[in-house]
Amino acid sequence: MTDGDRHTQDLQKMTRELRAMGYDLDNADGTLELLSHQASGTPTEFFRLEELKISVEKGFSGPAVSHAELSLHVAGRSYSSTANDPGPVHAIDDCLRKTLSAFFPMVKVVQIRDYKVHVLGSDRGAAARAQVDVQCTDGVSVWTTVGVSENILEASWQALADSYRLWLVRESVRHPHVGQHATEDYCWGV
Repeated sequence: MTDGDRHTQDLQKMTRELRAMGYDLDNADGTLELLSHQASGTPTEFFRLEELKISVEKGFSGPAVSHAELSLHVAGRSYSSTANDPGPVHAIDDCLRKTLSAFFPMVKVVQIRDYKVHVLGSDRGAAARAQVDVQCTDGVSVWTTVGVSENILEASWQALADSYRLWLVRESVRHPHVGQHATEDYCWGV
């Protein structure tokens, strides 16, 4: 069996497993590309979640404010940030961008273009799973990643994290020095 055949089989297995878990990958070009990189052995774990806290405050008057605290493990170190925004997904995105930019400054070019939530298994009511589709751009390319969970914020985290991971993979392919230190140091923590 050639490496190409093995890569194709691994990719097909991963997509089957995700579809069995309820993922709709039809419009998830970014998620499929990230899976393809994983199947081919390309490093995709530039960061690992240590902790994510999200809270929402709403007083009698005035708008709700979401607060996010994020800690990531990057290149053998912990990086943390906080953000206060009108919505919890916006706060998560701000934290993720701030935290990653400490190690990968150019990640600031990644922006959300669209955010969609699809209810999976609506017969379960409030216990239904949600699929979150996040469409991102870096000003040159546009891609969509997905996350699925009973918790909409966890699904949002999955989709956002994969969007940034894909951008970092693309950058590391174009500029091998981008992920070199993160990958080497990250492996020591395994």
